[in-house]
Amino acid sequence: MSRVIALIAAALAAAPLSVAALECPEFVGRWPYVSTVAVAIADGHAYFGGEAALFVAEMTDPEAPRFLSHAELASDPEDIVRAVDVAIAGGHAYIAALFGGLRVVDVSDPANPAVVAVHPTPGQASGVAVAGNYAYIANGYGGLRVIDVSAPSFPVEVGSVDTPGPAGDVAVVGTFAYVVDGGLRVIDISTPSAPVVVGSLEGAVSHTAVAVDGSYAYLAGGDGGLKIVDVSSPEDPREVGALAGPDGDWATDVAVAGGLAFVTNGATGVQVVDVSTPSAPVRLSLVDTPAYAERVAADGNRAYVADGDGGLRVIDATAPGGPAEVSYLDTRGGGVKVQVAGGYAFVADRDDGIRVVDLSVMERPIELSSLGTPGWAVEVAASNHHVYVADYGGGLRAIDVSAPDRPLEVGFIQTPDYATSVVLSGDYAWVTCRYAGLRAIDISTPSHPVEVGFAEFPEWAAAVAVEGGFAFVANDDAGLRVLDVTDPSHPVEVGLVDTPWRAVEVALSGVYAYVANHGAGMSIVDVSDPVSPVVVSSISTPDTAFDVAVSNGLAFVAADNMGLRIIDVSDPTNPVEIGFARTARDAYGVSVAGDRVVVSGVGGIEIYDVSACANTEELPAPRRPRRRLSP
Repeated sequence: MSRVIALIAAALAAAPLSVAALECPEFVGRWPYVSTVAVAIADGHAYFGGEAALFVAEMTDPEAPRFLSHAELASDPEDIVRAVDVAIAGGHAYIAALFGGLRVVDVSDPANPAVVAVHPTPGQASGVAVAGNYAYIANGYGGLRVIDVSAPSFPVEVGSVDTPGPAGDVAVVGTFAYVVDGGLRVIDISTPSAPVVVGSLEGAVSHTAVAVDGSYAYLAGGDGGLKIVDVSSPEDPREVGALAGPDGDWATDVAVAGGLAFVTNGATGVQVVDVSTPSAPVRLSLVDTPAYAERVAADGNRAYVADGDGGLRVIDATAPGGPAEVSYLDTRGGGVKVQVAGGYAFVADRDDGIRVVDLSVMERPIELSSLGTPGWAVEVAASNHHVYVADYGGGLRAIDVSAPDRPLEVGFIQTPDYATSVVLSGDYAWVTCRYAGLRAIDISTPSHPVEVGFAEFPEWAAAVAVEGGFAFVANDDAGLRVLDVTDPSHPVEVGLVDTPWRAVEVALSGVYAYVANHGAGMSIVDVSDPVSPVVVSSISTPDTAFDVAVSNGLAFVAADNMGLRIIDVSDPTNPVEIGFARTARDAYGVSVAGDRVVVSGVGGIEIYDVSACANTEELPAPRRPRRRLSP
């Protein structure tokens, strides 16, 4: 027996460690992109989010809000969580998360929110209100649930009551809860363990949200707009006023403050309504929002709107010229490519321009700022306090990021075709321009970029990498082209090699080029002789290979719906996948910073520790070509 054990031990010692044992890669942190559905205001902070994240923003100056932090609401990617309502009480955020039940987040330190409890509910948690030691959950066909949160980390259900229809929202004032379930239910909660419906008002339309101010309940009435109900006698609620929605559009939520009602109307935006005379509400204004106004919170004369893909919008009812949007925070994106430099991630985010994310604490990355660009930001390169954006139809944009929280465009140059990629080398930006090939742009004066040379090809120029006096162009169906760029004013093609399918991105390490081949995975090309590049191996990926980065004998591939793939390329002739991470959404870009890898995509940026995967083998630099070929 001892001999068998010894043999097994020897075999295990000789065998490579498994990916699971190595934890390759290990998740570190994320800055999410989500559609904003829920919002609450408390103590100078906005709490808002949707899907699986709660954002916290500092609102000391509502016209200059800034992200402060966020909390992940899901314990893993398979956890179905959608935050649809939020209430703040006693240093905690209570989140109605549909099938995810009730989530409790400690926000006593708004810069470091943390989920402290998850409480399942039998229906869909659609609305939440907190009063005293109790949270009240409008729980769809589960009616109203009463949860004791005197110990927020250990919520306990103590009572419930059914409602005739699915409970969609709840407000609590005094000893009564007001629940909309198509109609309005007034529920006596003086004994929380035994709530009782004491009054009802049936609606001709489906009421979906409720707010209570004084003796009146304000109902967002679906396609019926705003309904105002006198609840001074809880047993006999009576409708006293109404206001139809614009063009009959769907009313989704309502908040009331200072004699004003703010009614969200989906794609139409937000109505600002004077309700100082409840029996005769008057629409003062309709403020359009860019996406879909879902929920609203009010604080004085300001409304904070959860606008779906439009993020958080701030509306001032007293703005000169009438109610108007005064600021916003964007929570939705689709990062195409990312570069990490100087402790920041610079994300090219298509029609949203660029985003700047602070990585000083990688477990809690924070978006500092964003800047729109006129085109479609598809790639970004950073150097010397500037970032250069391949902006598709907007050409090349030069942006000063010396103050990362206040990026400023300082220069641009229009390219002859759509700019698809950019890399920097010395005083030059090398930009691929679709059918206009490769352009050499002098950026020694960032405010005045100047094209000094170019090389054109018959196929689409998708991406470029530059090293050792050579440019390596991912040239779509043509494969990989190699150009001598020692004279930027006269780039000369010296080599070409076909790669499988479409070459869409390229990275360099040592004497090898690593080519992302779209639907055909990754190819490794020996460029030790740039005149005669040779494909030495290829490896498939389970989904589209959009981007590739290489460091320490490892290749990192952004593989669309299949996330981050980690490939051991210490033997370039025999690449082997050794790890992967399923990102929250589709992965489009990847960048390496030491033992951290940052992945960008539809779900935001995600950071992984790859130290357990690292191969420290150093590879030599490419050689100069033995001869120059004529163009």
